[in-house]
Amino acid sequence: MSQILNSSFAFCQPEVVLDIAQCKANIQKMMKISRQAGITFRPHFKTHQSRGVGRFFRQAGVKAITVSSVSMARYFAEDGWDDITIAFPINLREWEQIKGIASIAHLSLLISDETSLWKISELDFWNYPLNFFIELDTGHGRSGFRCSAEEILPIIRLADENQISIKGFLFHDGHTYQTHNRDEIRKIRMATLTMTAHLLRDLEMYYPGRKFLYSIGDTPSCSIDNRYEGIDEMRPGNFIFYDLMQYYLGSCTQDEIAVRLVCPVVAVYPDQERAVIYGGAIHLGKDFLIGPDNKAYYGAVCFHGDFIQWQGQYPIAILSTLSQEHGVVKARRDFLEKIHAGDLLDIVPVHSCLMISAAQRMIGTDGTIFDTLSANFRMDL
Repeated sequence: MSQILNSSFAFCQPEVVLDIAQCKANIQKMMKISRQAGITFRPHFKTHQSRGVGRFFRQAGVKAITVSSVSMARYFAEDGWDDITIAFPINLREWEQIKGIASIAHLSLLISDETSLWKISELDFWNYPLNFFIELDTGHGRSGFRCSAEEILPIIRLADENQISIKGFLFHDGHTYQTHNRDEIRKIRMATLTMTAHLLRDLEMYYPGRKFLYSIGDTPSCSIDNRYEGIDEMRPGNFIFYDLMQYYLGSCTQDEIAVRLVCPVVAVYPDQERAVIYGGAIHLGKDFLIGPDNKAYYGAVCFHGDFIQWQGQYPIAILSTLSQEHGVVKARRDFLEKIHAGDLLDIVPVHSCLMISAAQRMIGTDGTIFDTLSANFRMDL
């Protein structure tokens, strides 16, 4: 990470620090992949959740974005983004809010089951510039229709009968996060492309000349696999910051991880090979990786502004336990003897998305303060 900040920040409590230069480099990396594939880049903003970071994308030429909630859509629409896909099953109880956003931006919504489609047909959707995607389940097992013409054809027909504009198909290979290496990720990408190719071929028989857009997500496969046959747009999100999970999946290098949580040290016990920081589950979430002792750990720990030190494939200092506000650092005595209560340690997160979601701001390495959706949402309550 770039040299951390200037002395004007006291770091009295846990703070997310953003490496601005690396963040911008990660954007350029993914833009290059999309250009080489000849597809639209519609990044998912659920990871950074910040208008300031969103403007880095705008400066790079991005015009269309993805979000994961209606409140997030409103937050970015109010900052001038006017082509937004909400990649989450449509929540019909937020219909009035959706209409409000649709008055200032073009929205694409997600149909994930047949009952939602019936309900939408009863609403005044035609008064607004709305498009709809059919969500496909390509193996993640979370939400969406099976990727087969037998299941999809009745949905398209029902939508057509009710004049609901189906833009195409949206899918997220979230099961790449359950893999162990790049080869397994590539197998998932190949399986998805095979399924969508069969669907595209079958639909052409019933709808010759009709163009459906195919939109793919997930950072792991978008970072390491350049096969996009039949795909029209990509929607990765985590790549903007990456994290420890992505590093172990092979999606990024250590240098490409652009965020960390800076935490005050509150107690040190070198003879017990542990220390305590102010920084817990409410700051980091509870995602974990498995360490060499077959136990969970919740982040890699390093000296403030320094890189992770490794012993083989594992960090020499880890966050071994999380309570609400406490974090327990496990490390060798020689590491712990270099720190004292009142010092700072940096936590490289297992999952950056949850860490940012919990934060009300990020501090850039140049001192810039970036607000987040979380801060604005709390002000709206």
